Amino acid sequence: MPREPSHLYDVAVRRGVPMRVMLVHNPGAGGDKLPDRKALLAMIRAAGHTVHYCSSHDRRLPKALKRPADLVAIAGGDGTVAKVIKLTYRRRVPLAVLPTGTANNIATTLGLTKVPLEREPSRWSSAQRIRIDIGRAAGPWGCARFVEAFGLGVVPSGIRQAKAAAASAPRGAAGTPFRMPSAPCAARFATAPPCRYGPRSMAAIFRDAICCWKR
Repeated sequence: MPREPSHLYDVAVRRGVPMRVMLVHNPGAGGDKLPDRKALLAMIRAAGHTVHYCSSHDRRLPKALKRPADLVAIAGGDGTVAKVIKLTYRRRVPLAVLPTGTANNIATTLGLTKVPLEREPSRWSSAQRIRIDIGRAAGPWGCARFVEAFGLGVVPSGIRQAKAAAASAPRGAAGTPFRMPSAPCAARFATAPPCRYGPRSMAAIFRDAICCWKR
């Protein structure tokens, strides 16, 4: 009988077949205690793999992800993982997560935070492959794909306004605290009809918001 793994990936450390790895790294994720670009590259090469590097902030990332590769390794948090998944979901190249973010919700769900980071590259050749769902949210604003979560209401609206304010600020200017305009929000909530959400009404909301799940 086959042995049941302790989580979704087998934790046995084995030096597998060398692979061509594309490493996508968010250099700003995590903190100083986590491996930097040089350490990550050394870690992957020590496992016998060849590796090509691209920062997750590089505007050439979509083009870099089209390079021939046996595996795309993602070193970063949930935002970086989701970004790469959405750029590569139409390809059949496997993805591997090196959790170097803050929350690492996706990596935790996959059981990857239970394994020391430096042991991951030696397991890629023999690791169990699984599928990840990609959601598609649709509304009056259009459609967008998401991996871990999506937001509704005031928070995403505030994020959009903050990004727009940052983009329009003079280059090199010091950042200023962003504040949501309280008066329009208060007026909107004051005039909104009272509502109570139950299982059926919430199901209707999400049925309208989510067109489909693509496996």
